[in-house]
Amino acid sequence: MSCYLTEAEEIGKIAEFAFRAGRSQGMCVNHATGEKVAFEDAQSLAKFLAQANIDSCQARYSHHGEFAGGFLDNQQQVDAYLFDAQLYSCEGTQTETPADHERLVGQLEYQTCEIADWKSDDAYWVFRTLRTDARIAALETLKR
Repeated sequence: MSCYLTEAEEIGKIAEFAFRAGRSQGMCVNHATGEKVAFEDAQSLAKFLAQANIDSCQARYSHHGEFAGGFLDNQQQVDAYLFDAQLYSCEGTQTETPADHERLVGQLEYQTCEIADWKSDDAYWVFRTLRTDARIAALETLKR
């Protein structure tokens, strides 16, 4: 599989939606470990998702560079990327529809699954919850 660094704005949109319209409100359970995974706000979720994407790129392309598999050049760029994702999560940059949101979550999940023991990682369970929330929100729009 391939992997790329997702735009920080898209990650921010995902996190913003999770706290604005998601049923889970930043909480899920890692069923592999039995541990609760929780985020205080959209910014902390955005940072987690951005770091998971960085980690996946590094796992997939470690031979291309030290930072996000060569997608970023140094620690300052890593810090800026994480900051930008958090910033976009509180700017009200919303996805247009729940279906758009589900598509964004799916794309980010695909770019984040390159780490070892993916199905045991917290990110796997966070993505399952985010996708479920997006699908429920999309179905609720059909009721109207």
